[in-house]
Amino acid sequence: MNRKCKKIALITPSLAKGGLERVVVETAQGLEKWYDVTVIVMDTFRTDYPYAGRCLDLEISWEDRRIAVRFYNFLKSIVSLRKLQKKEQFDLMIAHGELTSFPAILSAMSACVPVVHENRLNALKDLQGRATNFLLRLFFKRGSVKKIVTVSEGIGKSLQCGLEIAPSKFKTIYNPFDMETIRSAAQKIPEGYEGIFMPSAKVLITVGRLTHPKAQWYLLRIFAELKQKEETARLLILGIGEMKEELLELCRALNLSAFDGIEEQVPGDTYDVYFLGFQENPYAFIRQSDLFVMTSLWEGFGNTIVEAMVSGTPVISTSCPSGPREIICPDLPEEAIVAKPNEEGSGVLMPTFENRFVGEDEPLSNVEKVWADTIYELLHDEKKREIFSKKGLKRAEDFRRESIVGEWKEMIELVLNVE
Repeated sequence: MNRKCKKIALITPSLAKGGLERVVVETAQGLEKWYDVTVIVMDTFRTDYPYAGRCLDLEISWEDRRIAVRFYNFLKSIVSLRKLQKKEQFDLMIAHGELTSFPAILSAMSACVPVVHENRLNALKDLQGRATNFLLRLFFKRGSVKKIVTVSEGIGKSLQCGLEIAPSKFKTIYNPFDMETIRSAAQKIPEGYEGIFMPSAKVLITVGRLTHPKAQWYLLRIFAELKQKEETARLLILGIGEMKEELLELCRALNLSAFDGIEEQVPGDTYDVYFLGFQENPYAFIRQSDLFVMTSLWEGFGNTIVEAMVSGTPVISTSCPSGPREIICPDLPEEAIVAKPNEEGSGVLMPTFENRFVGEDEPLSNVEKVWADTIYELLHDEKKREIFSKKGLKRAEDFRRESIVGEWKEMIELVLNVE
């Protein structure tokens, strides 16, 4: 490789399943046309998003959450990155997420650009959250940080205010999507799952980790109400996470029959809710569904909303910070309160939920009732679903990989003062 070609390192915690990891690989593939690209992985314990280019593994695991072990691995990652920089002489390091950004900044011998995928300032109030916020304020003001990239405008505005850093240092670059690959993968349902999508069924789908921020318990409560009026309704939940047992228990309490993709191998066609775990090809499930639903309390961007749009499935989503509103209704002011269903964008933007777990004992809130009614109406209005499908396909084009990678190139050249 000619040394005149700038050397760019993209750093990721892993190449395992996750929106951040996919973004790193998509971006690296796009930047190869102009730069000498290396992907640095903290730990390749599993590879769900393979990268065909040059990839280096630091073999530093973050699975053990004990404070002493994490602190040791933090120091180890700083040392490893500094050694690698001395050897490779990178012109720029682009670090995705806090696990890579903090050690990259502290080890930096060249320009560094952290990429923020989550709104940590508002999301976490526990000890870990407060520590993360402190480190953000401490590290992001260092001289080696030439630019701070956020995956949504909402994250950028929150950080500007919370960190007291000049707006000029921030740049929002949305996540890239390979439209053709998604559409190709969406064409065929994996063998054994066809029975879920029988013509008479009304199928809802959500995709995301089973964690508190995704708030799938609200979706289960709403779905139980929906079933009172729409007996053919089915709910697919794709993803894994620590809240799975709580969600299964809630299904039992709400008298919803649930398929457990871990315990059972072949899904029948008589369940109400299907927990299908992680799927390598979620797009096929999304495309076959009638509605994509997101009930998150907060998001960094909302990758699955765009993936649903690309797949041609209409979207109904909470207006939580930060990404859904920007994707679905980009012209709606951030401060505008969504108190009722907003159908003016490329999907249906809905009121948000309280940030707390709600079980089966509490009656449905007014917000949950509005959700149930809106979903029911959409399921029975094929023309409206078709309109939102077309609007979604058009909006998704704004996130095409080629144009997003072009924004990355402009930012990189600005940082490195490339003429």
